[in-house]
Amino acid sequence: MKFEVRSPGNDSVLLSRPFATAEDCEQALEQSEAAKSDWRGRSLEQRLSFVRRFVHHFAEREEQLGRELSEQMGRPVSQTAGEIRGFVHRANTMMRLAPEALADEQVRDKEGFLRNRTSLIQTVGRAARNVNGRAILYGEKTTASMAQAIDETARRRAKQEAYNREHGITPETIRKAVDSPLDELLRAGSLNVDKAKSVAEQAASRQATDPEQEIKRLKKQMKAAAAKLEFERAAELRDLIRELQALVVGA
Repeated sequence: MKFEVRSPGNDSVLLSRPFATAEDCEQALEQSEAAKSDWRGRSLEQRLSFVRRFVHHFAEREEQLGRELSEQMGRPVSQTAGEIRGFVHRANTMMRLAPEALADEQVRDKEGFLRNRTSLIQTVGRAARNVNGRAILYGEKTTASMAQAIDETARRRAKQEAYNREHGITPETIRKAVDSPLDELLRAGSLNVDKAKSVAEQAASRQATDPEQEIKRLKKQMKAAAAKLEFERAAELRDLIRELQALVVGA
């Protein structure tokens, strides 16, 4: 079997190739992994040198590439050639910025914003909301803020553990339900929803029709309602779709 690339202009075959075999795919993956490993070991200047050569050859073939794009996409050569020039211009701009933007940055142990005592204690406290949470502080040395945050955390932990032992409390991860704003409106009675029929009853009444077609029809209605900012109606349709989908899966 073969796959073909056809021109949208005259439907002529521009490219015909046989489908890749399993062995071809495995070989391509191996070559890709080898190339990535080699690329990781190259310096920034070596990478930029490679990209410059690529862009140079790309620019040299502007006319040829413009014609190929025109044939494959059905657009005028003047437009596709402009796209090639635009790519070359953007690539050159990025390469001019790359040495500064991608240079290694030496981060020293400064005790500024987000590294002071209060910020570190708050960050560690957030991690403590999960029983398996950990806070890892990196630095060439232990700053005064880090030491104070570690000491304060240890003090709080000892106090909390003593309280837990005294009252028989086993620490657990905080779990909060994530409610939709529409659910809050429903509970408050702000939405004008027909309560005479539950969503499940509406779904059951539609079992006589083709569920898959009904789901497609309801999805269109839901999107149309959302586009008109009729979010109450869209929420009703959403729930009805979910019920129908559950019926389909359970059938």
